[in-house]
Amino acid sequence: MAVRTALATQFQHTKAQTTSATNIVECTSGTVPCVLPLGTLVTIFGTITVHGAEITNLPTGTITFYANGTPLGPPVAVDSGIFPPVASLTTSQLPAGADNITAQYSGDANYLESTSPASLVDVGQTFTITANQTVISVASPGQSGSTTLTFAAQNGFTGSATLSPTMCSNLPPKSSCSFNPATVTFASSTTSVPVTLTVTTTAPSSHASFANRLTPRPWPGSRQIAVVFVMGISVVLLDTRARRRSRAIIALVALTVIVSAIGCGGGGSGGGGSSNPGTPPGNYSGVTVTATISGVTQSLNTLSVSVQ
Repeated sequence: MAVRTALATQFQHTKAQTTSATNIVECTSGTVPCVLPLGTLVTIFGTITVHGAEITNLPTGTITFYANGTPLGPPVAVDSGIFPPVASLTTSQLPAGADNITAQYSGDANYLESTSPASLVDVGQTFTITANQTVISVASPGQSGSTTLTFAAQNGFTGSATLSPTMCSNLPPKSSCSFNPATVTFASSTTSVPVTLTVTTTAPSSHASFANRLTPRPWPGSRQIAVVFVMGISVVLLDTRARRRSRAIIALVALTVIVSAIGCGGGGSGGGGSSNPGTPPGNYSGVTVTATISGVTQSLNTLSVSVQ
C-alpha cells in the first residue's frame, strides 16, 4: 500500500505600501512658512493613503506626531471608520522657533509604515501690542486723549508697517485715531517700538445756513405800523384846531415808535440753521487696534475711551 505525503505550500504575505500626510488646521491661509504665536492651540491631522493593493481592510495602528524629530505626545490610534483613515493631535506646546511637523504611521499586519513630508511652522515669530493704560480719557467733546502702545517683536520677528486711522475700530461716534510715529519697523537691533495712540473727538456746534443769512427779510410789523400811521393822519387832518392838531401829531409819532418796537421784538431769527451734536459723552469699551506686519496680524481689543 502506497503512502502519499502532502507537500507543504508556502505563502509569502506582502504588506501594502502607504503614504502619510499632515494637515495643520491653523495653517490653512497658504502662507509659507506658517507663522503662529507661541502657545497657540493647534490641531494636527495625519492621514494614510494606500497604494498598489486591493483595499479589503483599511489601515489600523497608530500615528505619532513629531516636531523636529521629537514626539509631541504619545501615539494616537488611527480611525479606520472613515476614508482615508486619520488620527489627530491637539496641542499648545509647539516649540518656539522653526518646527518641522511630521506624522509617522506605525503600520499594521497588512500595511507598511510611512512618514509624512514635513510641514514647516514658525512658532513665536510674531509680535504683540500692549498698552500702558487701557482707558483713554477725554476731558470733553472736542478734546483728545492718548495712551502709549508698545509693539514688541518675538523670537527674531522682523518687518515693517505703516499705521493708519483705518486700523482703529469701535471708536466713539464722530471721533478718529492717529499714531505717532506712523511707522513700526522691527529689525535685529529694534525689537520694541513705542507708539502714541491719540483719539480725537468732535465738539458740538450749531450755525445758520449761509443761504438763510443772505436772504432779505421784511421789516417786522411794517404792515401794522402803516395802518396805525394812516389812521393817525386821518385824525389829525379832521382836527381843525392847531393846538389839538399839534398834540395829535406828537401822539401819533409816539404811537408809531411803540408799535415799531413791538413789531421788531416779535421778529424771529429766521431759522433754517443746522447743528452738529459732536461726540456724545460716555464710556466706550471694546476700542480695537489691529495691525498687520509681514503677514502676521495682531489685535489689541481691551482699550476704552471715556468722554467726559
